Amino acid sequence: DDRASLNETLHTTEELIQFHFDVLSTLLQQVVAQRAAHDTNSEKEAETEGLLTTRFQSKSMAIDEISEVIHVPNLDNITDVSQTNSDSENGADRLEASLLSPDVKSQLGLYIARIADMYLGSNPFHNFSHASHVTFSAFQLLRRIVARDIAGCRTPGGSSSNEKCHDDADPWKSLPFELQESSDVLASNSLAQFALIFSALIHDVDHRGVSNTQLAKENPDVASKYQFKSIAEQNSVDIAWELLEEESFRDLRAAIFSTKEERAHFRNMVVNVVLATDICDPGLREFRERKWAKAFSSSDLEELAEDALLDDGLCQPSSPVEERSRKASVVMDLIIQAADISHTMQPFDVYLQWNERLYREMYNAYRKGRSQYNPSDGKWYQGELMFYDKHIIPLASRLKDSGMFGQVGDTLLENAQENRTDWEIQGLELAAKMHAETERRFHLVTDNEESLSPARRCRIWPSFLCCRSRRTLLAKGKRSQSQPDREESETDDESDDESSIDQSCLLGSSRVKAS
Repeated sequence: DDRASLNETLHTTEELIQFHFDVLSTLLQQVVAQRAAHDTNSEKEAETEGLLTTRFQSKSMAIDEISEVIHVPNLDNITDVSQTNSDSENGADRLEASLLSPDVKSQLGLYIARIADMYLGSNPFHNFSHASHVTFSAFQLLRRIVARDIAGCRTPGGSSSNEKCHDDADPWKSLPFELQESSDVLASNSLAQFALIFSALIHDVDHRGVSNTQLAKENPDVASKYQFKSIAEQNSVDIAWELLEEESFRDLRAAIFSTKEERAHFRNMVVNVVLATDICDPGLREFRERKWAKAFSSSDLEELAEDALLDDGLCQPSSPVEERSRKASVVMDLIIQAADISHTMQPFDVYLQWNERLYREMYNAYRKGRSQYNPSDGKWYQGELMFYDKHIIPLASRLKDSGMFGQVGDTLLENAQENRTDWEIQGLELAAKMHAETERRFHLVTDNEESLSPARRCRIWPSFLCCRSRRTLLAKGKRSQSQPDREESETDDESDDESSIDQSCLLGSSRVKAS
């Protein structure tokens, strides 16, 4: 049923947009509240106004902005707006200053909707549902750090004065001091938390359903622009940042950053977090391993230094502030990487659902001549086992060993190990079933696409807000069902319909309020 499919697609996307809004608006309110609590700069309004009228000028690619240390200041505990004393004059002023204005909320919702529309609904895996799954997973991991801070379970030295925290099962008691420092920094900085979840939202926007290698073949001009490095990831950063700098998001930008320094910090965090999701680039992989060694493992660092791998300055002594920021940036990398493939560390049925989606995406690319990799020739089964051994289980082990995520870290590692065992036993049979279903879907979609005009394709497989309004779409879908015999005689009307759809897609989500 075309209309039922349309209803389900729009309803699901609306729910996911609302989820992102709830999370990001809460974090952004904390950003504003923390800024109000620490702001002593009388010239800030003038600087903010200047930021809103000038675009960020980057002289390099996003990948060139990757840094070993993301400056994350260690601020006081996050301001809890609900507990602000509104009876006092200062408390009332601070409460008012910490609340998001209706314009900021409206622009945040519109920004999320625009980003959602830029994810390709034709991708079985790299779509807005995947972005939402990553956002949810990153938020849950982040909460494990922040919740301890808000509850008063830690001091900068790692000790606790809160009675409810004195518990034999308290994971923070055995947390190494270096990790206490990094978690303290991240837990105390609202802008860093907002940047992390914002990055999860945008990290795969405009993903084309193929690897960076294939992207370079299909669009050499874009690949050349990014010097053939992390093409999809850099493209996602550029698209999301250009959208944020549109005039229609002026108030949203002012809420996120009010000074040039804040803007630089925010962009630096977003670039580094999004680029951390590129786990295929060997140079980036080596860089992250070296950064982790510098931050947390003195023995590993010595080994790397002996191998002369740290000639670029990573061995140079650092200040305490720089060390804390480096550790916090490593933790942010760890969270986004785990969230990006979190389905592999969740229950087996969840893993299978997302694994099948990824299989379909890669098989579709192969059948359409967009990839030389054929997952149906037996490589998929072995590839999953290798991925678990080489990447997933080591990453899950690092989550557990860090101690920062409590029992969640243990559970994720256990799930990863159990999934690997279950796949080794059942994987061959499951892969065969997966392929049969994917082949059936491929022929079904291909046949439908060949028989439908672009306008009717949009009605059946819409991207969110691509067409003018849900009411218009449903009305046209009903008309096409009730009058199928008139389709050939309505060629002119269909052509007009296509033009209006194209125009509506160009306008994007600016029609949200109107509809």
